[in-house]
Amino acid sequence: MLTLPAISERSLRAPRVGRAAALLASTCVTALLLGGPAKAAPPIIVSGNPNAPAQINPAGSAITKISISRSTVTTGGVTNNGTISNNISTTAIAIIRSTINGGVANIGTIMVTSPSSLANSVGINPFAKSKIIGGSAAGVSNSGMIIVTSPMTNSFGIDVSSTSVVIGGNNSAGISNSGTITASAPQGKAVGILASKSTITGSNTAAAIINSGTITATGKTGIGIQVIGTNAITGGITNAGTITGSTAALDFTQSAVAVTFNQQAGALNGAVKLSGNGDTFNFTGGTLNGVLNDNAGGAAPTGTATVKVMGGGTATMASRLWRCRALGAPHLPGRCASLQRLGRADRPRRLRGRSRDRVFAHLGAFGGRLVFGAIRPARHGQCREGQCELAVLI
Repeated sequence: MLTLPAISERSLRAPRVGRAAALLASTCVTALLLGGPAKAAPPIIVSGNPNAPAQINPAGSAITKISISRSTVTTGGVTNNGTISNNISTTAIAIIRSTINGGVANIGTIMVTSPSSLANSVGINPFAKSKIIGGSAAGVSNSGMIIVTSPMTNSFGIDVSSTSVVIGGNNSAGISNSGTITASAPQGKAVGILASKSTITGSNTAAAIINSGTITATGKTGIGIQVIGTNAITGGITNAGTITGSTAALDFTQSAVAVTFNQQAGALNGAVKLSGNGDTFNFTGGTLNGVLNDNAGGAAPTGTATVKVMGGGTATMASRLWRCRALGAPHLPGRCASLQRLGRADRPRRLRGRSRDRVFAHLGAFGGRLVFGAIRPARHGQCREGQCELAVLI
């Protein structure tokens, strides 16, 4: 009788695929998805170099990460023109205790998926007292695509944190997005752009943060742009693109400083949550699809934020309008001789009043000062009865 050798269960298993082979397969799939050949290359790692040259991932090159640690890039900055794609490490471009002269820019594609329940997914992350100085452009910029996904933890498209400093160059923003940022965290927190305990400064008259592209954040908590305990947002934040957050388009409730936000065009899809630090929200164009909240709280409109709505934009807010007869000049929140309810905020109105009149809004469960339009005085800064108009454009 023919006797066959014993076959173990282990010998029947498919051969194991090594990490390098798996990474190569992932790179090939990414290349197919992006519609062009991607040449696998080693990651860019610089550590302990006080005179490092520019660090560039060229177009057509696919790597897993760029890491600059305890170093100084003297000129030319850090740029991704190709592809950074991985599910091995958690940050595509990490700047750790380093100084980058010439800025950090993504022109290509960044795709990061967190492999662990303990690690976040991050696209660009200057942290731990790093300093980014823009050369001829923004300090940190994205004109390509950033996609960060974390099935079990948190995701951040651009995260400037831990007392880092980002400065724009040549009349440019500190942080600029003209491309696409998509952050997803079904079980955690997803933020498109996060400024946490850091300083963001625009060059000359430029805003600290400018978005002219698309930012989308979805998750258990999803926020388009968030400011947390930041030292300074010099130049404010400007939007002319689209910002969408499943929880909030903007969240400044944890900011340690007043934030000025300029809505110029495009759309804010989601709530706008202001802090109690005297934030300013200037609305001159585009669309607001969400509730505007002043974190000062209270059922009456006595918050500290100032919101000015001018121009031909459309603001959709779940609120009611109020007019305040101020007791003195300048107007002090909560110092009203009388409050007159004017009706729903979703109906266009033209109001005539005195130079000290202010229009308020009762904003959900929060209170907030809401100034629509602009008062045009008749002469010498004075406004006679019936000669000044407050245009409500919503």
